[in-house]
Amino acid sequence: MTPVFDSAEIGTTWDKLLADVCVPPDTAIEIESRAGDEQSGVMQVLAPWSPQPAPYLRPGGPELPFLRREAARATRRDAGVGTWELLLQNAHGRFLQLRGRLRSNNGISTPRLRALRVWAPRFAYTQRFLPAVYREDGQQAVFLERWLANFESTLTHIEDKVANVEALFDARTVPTGALDWLAEWFELALDPAWDERRNRLFVKHAMDFSGGAARCTGCGWCWSWRSIRVSIPRCSRAHARRMMAAADSHRRDLPDPASRHVSGG
Repeated sequence: MTPVFDSAEIGTTWDKLLADVCVPPDTAIEIESRAGDEQSGVMQVLAPWSPQPAPYLRPGGPELPFLRREAARATRRDAGVGTWELLLQNAHGRFLQLRGRLRSNNGISTPRLRALRVWAPRFAYTQRFLPAVYREDGQQAVFLERWLANFESTLTHIEDKVANVEALFDARTVPTGALDWLAEWFELALDPAWDERRNRLFVKHAMDFSGGAARCTGCGWCWSWRSIRVSIPRCSRAHARRMMAAADSHRRDLPDPASRHVSGG
């Protein structure tokens, strides 16, 4: 059972539940929810439990845009690994609480939950874009809202990528698959022998290796990477040689670390 989620708004219509979970064959997840505008203490919502539909495995992975590889697990349908989604039903109120049951039909394997996210309020296309005539019949309106939610889920994921496109231009947040693309903006070719952390560090300081005379910061980076092979564009090789030479000269002028001492006071 989860803690109580607070939307801070009376009468909220809770939208979706998304869970990063592994559901092996012969296992299942059952979800129940209760929502209301009142709660007892901090761990209980004053409302009856309501069963929810079975979640489905999203083919496109998490709904959060541009996640790093270590945060977003690749979808593997045969193993049931990925982000599972369900549209919450009859979940109205400021407070929401969820209860899940992990079922195993073979007594050997069981679902494994990694993360859980709940979204609110619901962005219903029937409320936002359609005339009121489409909401006159209560039963048909509920069906239409649930049916349009399939398109809303896909389009919202695309809109979130557009809204967060700046993540593609930062070496700290760009997805692993787009790191080479970002490096090409600086006319850099990443060394395949490097790990991801070093590649990101190199792209982050790309401006220190391009244009102008050698600076102290650039020399410092070249000195740190002196023993590492770097793929540098043809137009920058002459500048890189000057920086390497300056780094070697700077290293010779440094005192021997063994001769340093610490003075105590």
